[in-house]
Amino acid sequence: MQANHKIVIIGAGYAGLQAAIELEKQNYQCVLIDKNDYHELLPELPHKITHKTLNTQIPLSELLENKSIEFMKAEVKQINYQNKKVLIHRSGNPENSSVDFDSLILALGSQTNYFNIPGLQENSLGFINTKQVQDLESKLENNFAKAKNLDPSSDEYKELLSVIVGGGGLTGVEVAGELIYFLPDLAKKYNLNPQHIKIYIIEAFNALMAAGDKDLSDKVTQFFRQQKQVKLVLGQPIEEAFEDNVRLKDGKVIKAKTILWTGGIRGNCFFELEFINEAGDLSKWLLGRGLRVEVDEFLRVQGRPNTYAIGDNALFLDPITKQPFPLNGQAACKHGVAVAHYIMATINGQTLTAENFKMQGVLVSLGPEIGTGSLEIGQKKIILPSGKILGKLSRKVKTAVEARYKYFDIRR
Repeated sequence: MQANHKIVIIGAGYAGLQAAIELEKQNYQCVLIDKNDYHELLPELPHKITHKTLNTQIPLSELLENKSIEFMKAEVKQINYQNKKVLIHRSGNPENSSVDFDSLILALGSQTNYFNIPGLQENSLGFINTKQVQDLESKLENNFAKAKNLDPSSDEYKELLSVIVGGGGLTGVEVAGELIYFLPDLAKKYNLNPQHIKIYIIEAFNALMAAGDKDLSDKVTQFFRQQKQVKLVLGQPIEEAFEDNVRLKDGKVIKAKTILWTGGIRGNCFFELEFINEAGDLSKWLLGRGLRVEVDEFLRVQGRPNTYAIGDNALFLDPITKQPFPLNGQAACKHGVAVAHYIMATINGQTLTAENFKMQGVLVSLGPEIGTGSLEIGQKKIILPSGKILGKLSRKVKTAVEARYKYFDIRR
């Protein structure tokens, strides 16, 4: 083991965990710090809507068993470059403590971005962790139970059976796909008419998943146009949110007792805090678009060659398109493996070679049974089918990829 060089990783999400596993595999020791003692399977969160028993949290003790990775459950308070220490707070300990580092990997993950829309954070549910999935299920159960005793022609009844999904990106699309299956079953449970259900997908762009592949975007948009429970509201951003309605840019008001926001993520609020530089002064992180840390081609934080930002923490630009790389599990895992290689090469005095972060495409679930996606195979792009028969094969491909990560990639 390379014990002299102290490597500290903050965050045990997709990027941080992959970095720790890759370092350990190559006999390099590291300390992994996270405020939670479990690893959350973020891409599987939408599936939990229709599969309540699905486990989306895996104990880190299980994943790190028989590995020489030191895990610390703690909240990171500050970085001190003068003393090369990470200041942490551990539950049950009234005083902060510290961990020494020579190389530091920042992988704290992201947070929901509300874009300063008035009332949105206070009146909507998020969807970036298991608890928020459970909160959504509880809200829907309560609303449908209340509707059971109301006149179906009343406004309150209609609002209780309506759901607003704000944001038509990948998460919003996958959540809406699960709700198409889940809500009719919930209606039957309370003797309600499933035809009274209404799912509004509100997206500021003129198509769903508009930031990605156009052919895939067109296919997904067309799929939801064909769903009788779904009402697409495209090209109209939410301007203000209230307890039971949202107001759009054009002034239209859409009413629903359940408002779910999946409209974007932003950098972790940790980077809004100051760090202590080598001179002992407080300094600010250099942040770019989406409050993410600016990094070079080797994922090194600008001006800090011993510090790396990866996954959702990094504003990493494609060297060809000069556009930010996608914020997803696939990119995060690639970052984690790459940064481990960069640190090992630096320790051994080797010349760094930038990794080629070519994405293999994106897989999209449109409910528990049907899916689609866009795959890059060689120089060819393949759009997976989304029909009732072949769409099931597309969904199985996504299931297989998620299973590989869960049972192999994080257990190497």
